[in-house]
Amino acid sequence: MRPAPRPLPDAHTEELRALLARRRQLIAMRTAEQNRLDGVSPRLWADIDAHIAWLNTRVATLDDDLDTTLRASPIWREREDLFRSVPGIGPVCTRTLLLDLPELGTLSRQRIAALVGVAPFNRDSGTLRGTRTTWGGRTHVRAILYMSTLGISFAIFHPCGVFNLCRATATSTPVRWVICQDRLSSWRT
Repeated sequence: MRPAPRPLPDAHTEELRALLARRRQLIAMRTAEQNRLDGVSPRLWADIDAHIAWLNTRVATLDDDLDTTLRASPIWREREDLFRSVPGIGPVCTRTLLLDLPELGTLSRQRIAALVGVAPFNRDSGTLRGTRTTWGGRTHVRAILYMSTLGISFAIFHPCGVFNLCRATATSTPVRWVICQDRLSSWRT
């Protein structure tokens, strides 16, 4: 089996991906610092709080840089407007889909779901048959899609029109969320 060759991303796209990765790192550091706030002395609390404030300004600066750069290009702007037209898709999810899932719109729904890690795969072995599970994929894209799916569930009671359809077939709630993420990840561009 030989996969079809894909073009390498240009330097501009690589720079944008690096900015997005740096944003994820800063968010992780901010979360770690916020978790440290519980049960520390007031002296350390002030130091940690100052670091959280600095991290917030850096995240805001990176967000501005990413927005400015993406809005400057007509191609990026067109795709961003398309993604933002989907209810529940915000700026963070849009940037993640644009930069970390460039195959979106060129591959089939099933291949995109496998890339994201929401496609059900067989785990048949011996007498164990029929159980499907999801694993692998691009975890940061899957996490962003999960949060967007939650946002959709609050904005629109039936995300993708699938959530209640699965309830009628007695599918468990986590499976319903994965199905909605699959539908959201395969949105046609």
